[in-house]
Amino acid sequence: MEAADILRSPWKGRPGIRSAQHFRLDWFVFALSTALSGVLYSAETVASVSPLTLTCDDNPVVKTASLAEASKSVKLKCPDGSVLYPELASSMFCNDSACNATTKLDTKFLLLTQDPPSAAEHSLKLVAPQRTPSTLYFLCKKSGKAPGRQVVSNEDLGKAATTCTFQIAAWGTDPAKQEHECKGAEEENTVTLSPEAKTVTFKCAKGSTWNPSEFEETFEGKNCEKRRLDQLDLKASLVEGKSSQDGEPAYTFTVETFPKSTSVSLCYKCKKAKPELQISNTDTECKMRVNIPVVPPSALPPDSNQDAPSGGNGETGTTTTAPTGSGAEGLQLAANVLSFSSFLVTQLILCSL
Repeated sequence: MEAADILRSPWKGRPGIRSAQHFRLDWFVFALSTALSGVLYSAETVASVSPLTLTCDDNPVVKTASLAEASKSVKLKCPDGSVLYPELASSMFCNDSACNATTKLDTKFLLLTQDPPSAAEHSLKLVAPQRTPSTLYFLCKKSGKAPGRQVVSNEDLGKAATTCTFQIAAWGTDPAKQEHECKGAEEENTVTLSPEAKTVTFKCAKGSTWNPSEFEETFEGKNCEKRRLDQLDLKASLVEGKSSQDGEPAYTFTVETFPKSTSVSLCYKCKKAKPELQISNTDTECKMRVNIPVVPPSALPPDSNQDAPSGGNGETGTTTTAPTGSGAEGLQLAANVLSFSSFLVTQLILCSL
């Protein structure tokens, strides 16, 4: 072979080198197409996941939902003849199911929208979680004509009948610490609180759900009868947040005011799906018990603020966390693929020299 022929066709007479070069090119095309198809598939998957819709009828019930990470949202739909309260224009939410107090919504934290403006549904989106979890309440109020006039003002709506209540748990970024996982006999899941240790965190095993789902309710006494927390001789709250295990919820119970006359024994349950042929609840239920003793004012630590009003639920501080939801993951995946593609192109050019 002459030198001129080799210069005109560098791969002529070199089948091994030509095959290797074709293999590199084929491999590059395959890798790039696979990576890009993964990005497209991820984008389609993210787009296809629709937010949960909480729909109410005319029965006064409590509907619950959790916003576990940034960019997650839930739709709230009131029954015909009812409107969402507090109204959208007020940019407020209720601190409890009776809406005895309201808090201003921080749009850096949560965003409430009505899209389109004429729709009966509202969307609540967790923009960026705060460090600590919180609970928000929205109500559906009767908006029809009452004694000759239309209910229009926010004050009038507050007095109107409640047809439905939405309880939304907004998780924080900080995972819970020292969790007690519900498993085994009841004796293994009993905790006694004190002024020095006023908080306890529980979690259910995978496949089990927390009960009662309404945070203002609990079970009380030896037989675990359902009660409301505000009916007991104490002041306490329950909030749902992030467990130390990714994706799992944890429930933190905090006593703000201890009983003054009679000790209180509360129950919470983790319920597993019951097999169709099983009749008893024995193997589908795990109980957790919280004992709260009487604490006279004289026994409180000097720095205790037992009788002071509590806060923190629905805190709307300015602390924000970068989104870590599915949308952000999709963007990060696309950036990684583009970087990898650039590397492959560089390698192909170097191999062809």
